[in-house]
Amino acid sequence: MPSFGAAQARFTALLSHPWVSQPWLQVLACVIVAFTIGALGAGYTLVERPRQSLGEAPATIESIDLQFTQPSEAGALTTPPALPGKSAQLPISLGWSANTLWLRLQIRPSAGQEIVWLELAPPRLTFANAYVRDAKGEWIRSSGGAALSAEQRDIGMAPIVFALQLQPERPQEVWLEVNSLTALNFTLALYTPKEYL
Repeated sequence: MPSFGAAQARFTALLSHPWVSQPWLQVLACVIVAFTIGALGAGYTLVERPRQSLGEAPATIESIDLQFTQPSEAGALTTPPALPGKSAQLPISLGWSANTLWLRLQIRPSAGQEIVWLELAPPRLTFANAYVRDAKGEWIRSSGGAALSAEQRDIGMAPIVFALQLQPERPQEVWLEVNSLTALNFTLALYTPKEYL
């Protein structure tokens, strides 16, 4: 990664170029360079908020643990990665990483609520998979992310939304696997399908 001094030298050379002799062009160049440096390497942490819930929450996220692992090919989850117990709070703001981010969520559905939609916002994350156990104890995977067309997603919508089949009033473990070419800055929200649509 280039040092700040090298970037400053390039910027100074740019400002002394004959094409940039006009003051308004110098101001424009400053704005462009400042935005580029800020967005690419200076801890860009903007997290867009998901849509607002109109009713009582269909479930609550009781805890979030996270762990980075080496990138893996997406496939059936047979054994979740071992987590050292590093807990996290919303919003998640980790910056960019080439590694796979795993999140273990403990979700408790409200009374009578079996289907809960989990949204990752904003929808710019490249790939995301959600894993939840079915009645037989097998891991069921749902896929989403900006790199997938609407037809490839379990819920054919632009936002990253997963339909989770949960047992009411009992905390359940849900795993999220996230790989992204963009910063891992996002938040999570729970909805009923009717409320979301």
